[in-house]
Amino acid sequence: MNSGIENNNRNSIKYRPITFDSAKKMFTYLQDVGDLYSPDERIYVFNYSESGALAVYRICELRAKELSRDSKEADEYWGAFLGPGGSIYDVPGEQCGVDYAMKFCEDWYKSEWYDTRDYADLVL
Repeated sequence: MNSGIENNNRNSIKYRPITFDSAKKMFTYLQDVGDLYSPDERIYVFNYSESGALAVYRICELRAKELSRDSKEADEYWGAFLGPGGSIYDVPGEQCGVDYAMKFCEDWYKSEWYDTRDYADLVL
């Protein structure tokens, strides 16, 4: 599936999609660098808590463009404009033992991602 991004900047190195070698690298990026959006998968993911939980929303490209505009104008991250409807992938607790945040990354790290700040530069 093609993302449909039409922009002269798409071929510059900064605006090429990010791919990860491992789930751990994707998780580390989300914790230390920034939020990610995959136009092909229509997934927006960001660090939800200091414990490492991730929030995930299904976002179409039209909504992603709106979020890009709104976040740029307000100097906020996309998640600030989203309400109920996302999913939280938590990290293991003493009783659970399953690292759902890492499981999410294991399922999706091979997809093509954009840092949401770079995506805004692409579509606006």
